[in-house]
Amino acid sequence: MKKKIVLFIMMFSLLFTACGGRDTTKDTVNPSYETGDATVTEAARAEPNEDAPNIVDIGVVDPSRMVEILYTLNLETKDFQASSSSLIQLVSKQGGYIAASNVYTSPSYEKDLYTGEYTIKVPRDNVMAFIEGLTDNVGTVLEQNTQTVDHTDAYKNNEIRLSSERSKLEALNALYERADTIEDIMAIQAQIIETQTTIDSLEGAQQTIETSVEYSTVTVYLREVFEITEADSRDPSFGSRIGAAIKNSWRNVFDFFQNTVIALIYLVPLLLIFATIAFVVYLLWKRFGKKATSNWRANQVKRDIREKKIEGKKESL
Repeated sequence: MKKKIVLFIMMFSLLFTACGGRDTTKDTVNPSYETGDATVTEAARAEPNEDAPNIVDIGVVDPSRMVEILYTLNLETKDFQASSSSLIQLVSKQGGYIAASNVYTSPSYEKDLYTGEYTIKVPRDNVMAFIEGLTDNVGTVLEQNTQTVDHTDAYKNNEIRLSSERSKLEALNALYERADTIEDIMAIQAQIIETQTTIDSLEGAQQTIETSVEYSTVTVYLREVFEITEADSRDPSFGSRIGAAIKNSWRNVFDFFQNTVIALIYLVPLLLIFATIAFVVYLLWKRFGKKATSNWRANQVKRDIREKKIEGKKESL
């Protein structure tokens, strides 16, 4: 009896393993979501113009497919603090949340300029209103692109595997109820634990896909600048490039004189220290140096006279 039960467990496991293997053959073409190999395809890319970039709404994709939508926007602002506050308010207003953020500064002679990178999750139904709010309230949108990730095949494959694993778990539970030896119970329990772990993993992958489809991902790059990039300079003609070059050259000259003045200001304390030291040295030399020099010269004259007298005596002898 014991050998028959063990043999049945082995055949049962091989049967469901084979079913699972057939279910995942499509993953060679469309990798399962749980492997993290979902294929990314570019759906739209807006070209910048004088107004805000044309935001392409691809939220009208086939609702029967599990499609995740990813947006990336580059913005400029003259007031980072105000823009970041507006961004946070906009996220809350549209029912989203900030999944990750990174803010750093770039030193400048006028003030430190901030740059922020935000990964934001927004309900799919509200994402277009959110992006329009970025244009209206947060900053000037220089570039925007949209991508999609189709998880449909991975989702269907996971569903087939889930159905197979759940059926396997039911059969193992029924077999567990009929087991009458410790060895059989332990063998069946091991199979149950392994099957339940697989089910939990697949359910987690399905939940992740469902969440990614329900919430679009918007990556916002917010950069603080002194002057907003003009629309013409984003796709410049020859004439506009010449004008920009002349403008930048004068700005560079102006910046050079500014930097020179600022450098001199930084050097003032050091120059004052050197000037003070030089003045003290001059006073000491004036007070003690002249007297020491005159004494040295008098002593030198006395030595010369003494030597001449000695030489005269030697010649007279």
